[in-house]
Amino acid sequence: MKFTRHNLRRIIKEISEGFQEQAHAAAQHAVKVVGYPQGGLIELEIHEYLIREYGMDPEGDEIWTVADHALTIAGQLLGVGDVL
Repeated sequence: MKFTRHNLRRIIKEISEGFQEQAHAAAQHAVKVVGYPQGGLIELEIHEYLIREYGMDPEGDEIWTVADHALTIAGQLLGVGDVL
């Protein structure tokens, strides 16, 4: 199968949207469990959620990318911006 730029962009967009959905779900879960802006606890909950719900490798690069985005979302949900 030959990949064109259009096909590669579509694939990247689908992966990115999947990461965003996972990050949003993890952020919502962490905010619900912790309930206040404590960065370390929020981050721990996010990582545990991603491992448990999506089977992400705790040592892999993927989990860190999604978790970083989820931490930013959690800060926004808690009303403190991206300072977590």
